[in-house]
Amino acid sequence: MPSITKRKYMYDLVTVDGVFELDYLSSPLTIIKLNTTKVIMITRATEYRPDLVSLKEFGTYDMGWLISLHNDFLDPIYDYEIGKEVKIPNLDQYYRYYNRHSRRRR
Repeated sequence: MPSITKRKYMYDLVTVDGVFELDYLSSPLTIIKLNTTKVIMITRATEYRPDLVSLKEFGTYDMGWLISLHNDFLDPIYDYEIGKEVKIPNLDQYYRYYNRHSRRRR
């Protein structure tokens, strides 16, 4: 698995009501502004499926979280409703940011 999908630097693992969740709100990604490469419309095939939007746009299922974060979605599943416009972030900018900030500093 590529290190880019592990993203340990990009989230905190928190416990909410006894359930482990990934907390992106405290992520350093919230301070950067990625450019939008295009805007797509959610169809019946991609309704409630950020993983399928990620697969279609980036060739991997793993970046649905980044699309949700870029669109300020509070619910990364149910915000993907039919007819909703979704901005696709610039993945190259994300890779550059990730590579610069995820290395351990000594």
